[in-house]
Amino acid sequence: MRKKLAAAACCLLVLSGCARSVEGKAVVEDPWHGQGQSSSATPPTTEAVTSAEFDPCDFDEITLTVAVGVDPETVVPMSGGCVWTGEDVAFTATVKAGLPLDSIETTSGITDLSSIDVGARTVQIFVFKGDSCVALVDIDGRALQLTMMEKDFSSFCIRLRVATRMLLEDI
Repeated sequence: MRKKLAAAACCLLVLSGCARSVEGKAVVEDPWHGQGQSSSATPPTTEAVTSAEFDPCDFDEITLTVAVGVDPETVVPMSGGCVWTGEDVAFTATVKAGLPLDSIETTSGITDLSSIDVGARTVQIFVFKGDSCVALVDIDGRALQLTMMEKDFSSFCIRLRVATRMLLEDI
């Protein structure tokens, strides 16, 4: 008899909970961001730098330090960009007009050509002359070239791939 009463009480609790209406909108928890926004909410945006304002010497210091591995204080301006150095790496960022990105695969000295997408841009990454990793991306008809020369060179260019994603995400 007690089991029947307990079962009946549980059923009553469940049914009474379903009988009430609750005002408001249902939200879905996003485990990655934990913001609990409704599906109709506009996601927050960060102001992206327009390419007309882009300066290849003006990267975030934390990204240069952590992702690239250079000391932001070592910046040296050069024609069309800048060069930075770190303990075991040198990194350049230059902008060049008229660089034919579509003919990269036929250029002598280039090996291990691949591409990655960063936002809406396609970045070509390759090894140049067997000792440096290069990333090229078009920005309004101009080519941004990121070059990384590491003491312990790897033809996979993983460090440059990570740095490129982080450096270009807001451009």
